[in-house]
Amino acid sequence: MCSSDLAVPGILNGSAVLMMYAALTAAPVWTVAPIVASYPLVTAILGAAFLHDEKLSLPSAAGAMITVAAIVYLVGSHAGG
Repeated sequence: MCSSDLAVPGILNGSAVLMMYAALTAAPVWTVAPIVASYPLVTAILGAAFLHDEKLSLPSAAGAMITVAAIVYLVGSHAGG
Protein backbone atom coordinates (compact mmCIF):
# COMPACT_ATOMS: atom_id res chain seq x y z
CA MET A 1 0.00 0.00 0.00
CA CYS A 2 1.55 3.27 -1.05
CA SER A 3 1.06 6.65 0.58
CA SER A 4 -1.33 7.82 -2.13
CA ASP A 5 -3.69 4.98 -1.13
CA LEU A 6 -3.87 6.50 2.32
CA ALA A 7 -4.25 10.12 1.25
CA VAL A 8 -7.94 10.07 0.29
CA PRO A 9 -9.17 8.22 3.40
CA GLY A 10 -7.00 10.48 5.55
CA ILE A 11 -8.41 13.63 3.97
CA LEU A 12 -11.98 12.35 4.25
CA ASN A 13 -11.52 11.32 7.89
CA GLY A 14 -9.90 14.64 8.77
CA SER A 15 -12.73 16.49 7.05
CA ALA A 16 -15.30 14.43 8.97
CA VAL A 17 -13.68 15.32 12.29
CA LEU A 18 -13.58 19.01 11.38
CA MET A 19 -17.25 18.93 10.34
CA MET A 20 -18.15 17.21 13.61
CA TYR A 21 -16.41 19.97 15.59
CA ALA A 22 -18.19 22.58 13.48
CA ALA A 23 -21.51 20.87 14.21
CA LEU A 24 -20.70 20.81 17.93
CA THR A 25 -20.10 24.55 17.91
CA ALA A 26 -23.41 25.15 16.12
CA ALA A 27 -25.66 22.71 18.01
CA PRO A 28 -25.78 21.01 21.40
CA VAL A 29 -24.05 17.68 21.86
CA TRP A 30 -27.35 15.84 22.44
CA THR A 31 -28.32 16.74 18.88
CA VAL A 32 -24.97 16.08 17.20
CA ALA A 33 -23.91 12.87 18.98
CA PRO A 34 -26.76 10.59 17.80
CA ILE A 35 -26.34 11.80 14.24
CA VAL A 36 -22.57 11.26 14.32
CA ALA A 37 -23.08 7.82 15.87
CA SER A 38 -25.25 6.80 12.90
CA TYR A 39 -22.34 6.82 10.44
CA PRO A 40 -22.49 3.00 10.06
CA LEU A 41 -26.02 3.46 8.74
CA VAL A 42 -24.80 5.84 6.04
CA THR A 43 -21.97 3.43 5.21
CA ALA A 44 -24.40 0.51 4.85
CA ILE A 45 -26.74 2.49 2.61
CA LEU A 46 -23.93 3.80 0.40
CA GLY A 47 -22.37 0.33 0.25
CA ALA A 48 -25.66 -1.21 -0.86
CA ALA A 49 -26.17 1.56 -3.43
CA PHE A 50 -22.72 1.65 -5.01
CA LEU A 51 -21.09 -1.72 -4.33
CA HIS A 52 -23.07 -4.29 -6.21
CA ASP A 53 -21.70 -7.18 -4.14
CA GLU A 54 -23.00 -5.64 -0.92
CA LYS A 55 -26.62 -6.37 -0.15
CA LEU A 56 -28.69 -4.84 2.63
CA SER A 57 -30.31 -7.76 4.45
CA LEU A 58 -33.67 -7.60 6.21
CA PRO A 59 -32.10 -7.54 9.70
CA SER A 60 -29.75 -4.75 8.60
CA ALA A 61 -32.63 -2.75 7.13
CA ALA A 62 -34.63 -3.25 10.34
CA GLY A 63 -31.66 -2.08 12.38
CA ALA A 64 -31.32 0.95 10.14
CA MET A 65 -34.96 1.85 10.68
CA ILE A 66 -34.59 1.46 14.44
CA THR A 67 -31.51 3.68 14.34
CA VAL A 68 -33.34 6.42 12.45
CA ALA A 69 -36.33 6.17 14.79
CA ALA A 70 -34.05 6.42 17.82
CA ILE A 71 -32.31 9.51 16.42
CA VAL A 72 -35.66 11.18 15.72
CA TYR A 73 -36.86 10.29 19.22
CA LEU A 74 -33.71 11.52 20.98
CA VAL A 75 -33.46 14.78 19.08
CA GLY A 76 -37.21 15.39 19.28
CA SER A 77 -37.46 14.65 23.00
CA HIS A 78 -34.72 17.15 23.84
CA ALA A 79 -35.99 19.79 21.45
CA GLY A 80 -39.48 19.61 22.88
CA GLY A 81 -38.54 20.32 26.43
